[in-house]
Amino acid sequence: MAHTFAIIRTRFTALHRWEDAPDDVDFLREPHRHEFHVEVKIQQFHNDRDVEYIMAKRAIDTYIRNTFDGRDLGEKSCEMMAENIISLCNKKWGEDRFYEVEVTEDGENGALVIDNE
Repeated sequence: MAHTFAIIRTRFTALHRWEDAPDDVDFLREPHRHEFHVEVKIQQFHNDRDVEYIMAKRAIDTYIRNTFDGRDLGEKSCEMMAENIISLCNKKWGEDRFYEVEVTEDGENGALVIDNE
């Protein structure tokens, strides 16, 4: 059975840190800047785009701008940001859809959170 998804990509800059970072990467304990790259996949229930791409991108960008962009996020990780974005998706488009949210640091390393509940 095929599944169809809307794919939304965006990015933002912010500071964060990891106070409990291992000694090998102790520099992560200090605030540091990243350009976070975000990819959101939203399940579509038919092939006539029931979640419209541009409208979804506007909603996600507004949430990111008001929540993350340009801020010191403290110890908020990529995993935590992805979970926050999934919460927005559940509220905006319903909990009956399948969502995937990927947040990476500078488009390299990061997290993928999948919600199919």
